[in-house]
Amino acid sequence: MEVDVWFKKQHIALQIALLLIPVVGWIVDLLVRLSLLLKTSHVYHIGSFVVVLVFGWLWAPVALDAVSLILRKKIIFEEIKK
Repeated sequence: MEVDVWFKKQHIALQIALLLIPVVGWIVDLLVRLSLLLKTSHVYHIGSFVVVLVFGWLWAPVALDAVSLILRKKIIFEEIKK
């Protein structure tokens, strides 16, 4: 499952647009986070996946990821330094 790699290859405007569409953004964010979770099993990826799964339909976590993309060019907890 390489959804995170596919998502990162897209243009930044397309990434933000995918996240800002209400239902599509939630699904895309879940898939990206699940892909990161399956690769690393890091506690931050587990926590962020659960938060987006439970509260993502409220659109706030997905909007925070869109803002993070605009400011830092990556979603929250995408890259964890070891």
